[in-house]
Amino acid sequence: MASGTQSRPPAFDLHSVRDLPPVDVIAAYPGSDGSLMDAAVAAGARGVVVQALGAGNASPEMTATVARLVDRGIPVLVCTRAFSGPVIPLYTAGGGADLERSGAVFGSDLSPWQARLLLSVAITSKPEDPGTVVRQWLRQATPAGG
Repeated sequence: MASGTQSRPPAFDLHSVRDLPPVDVIAAYPGSDGSLMDAAVAAGARGVVVQALGAGNASPEMTATVARLVDRGIPVLVCTRAFSGPVIPLYTAGGGADLERSGAVFGSDLSPWQARLLLSVAITSKPEDPGTVVRQWLRQATPAGG
């Protein structure tokens, strides 16, 4: 393989899958309180992607909702609404460090829409632990040193 190129992670086997479970994308914004995440789950979402601020931040209220959802077995994947760049768990007071402690999985540099599909497939592949599927896929998709 040429230097600078990366191989793709193995494809998911979706031959027997008729429908992917619903996963909703919820935007974080100053003052957001997590009620939209609760509403998404109440309406049938099996997972949630948080379209976070900057490098992966949300309000303390959203972070509390993430913790509650994860405790109930609803996986939460964090991505950024920024044009490019990865999410990383840096800050507290609702920031990425708190989201990670709450049990959210960080989606590297995936867009929220890519993350939505990945989480939906991960729930189908391993409903009892989709976070592990997401983490493994992201490790395989990230070039060495990246």
